[in-house]
Amino acid sequence: MTVVFNFKRQFAESVATGAKRQTIRLHRKDGRVPRLGETVKLYTGLRTKATRLLATGTVSDCFAVEIDPARGKVKIRGIGLASWMADDFARRDGFENALTMADWFASQYGKAALPFSGYCTRWILG
Repeated sequence: MTVVFNFKRQFAESVATGAKRQTIRLHRKDGRVPRLGETVKLYTGLRTKATRLLATGTVSDCFAVEIDPARGKVKIRGIGLASWMADDFARRDGFENALTMADWFASQYGKAALPFSGYCTRWILG
């Protein structure tokens, strides 16, 4: 099965160059998450004339993520991260640090949808 992800313009180049090799998403209504070994196709501008395939890869990991901007906390697989680990995780996702990542999620999903609960998918290019 192939998994398709669409990225906002701000992340497109880092996905295309391989600097960003993970994405954090809301849980799907059907509960499906990408599985190890599945193919991922990474796009920007889907459903527009500007659709562009950024990269193709293989899912290497998928796990639960919680982001609580009010408390400045990030949890992976239910385990809270130390601040330096949260910053490293945020950088892998294209953010300067965990605070800027939390602010982005707050602005993207609104305070009513927080704390954010979803999943992170990582891939290997090729």
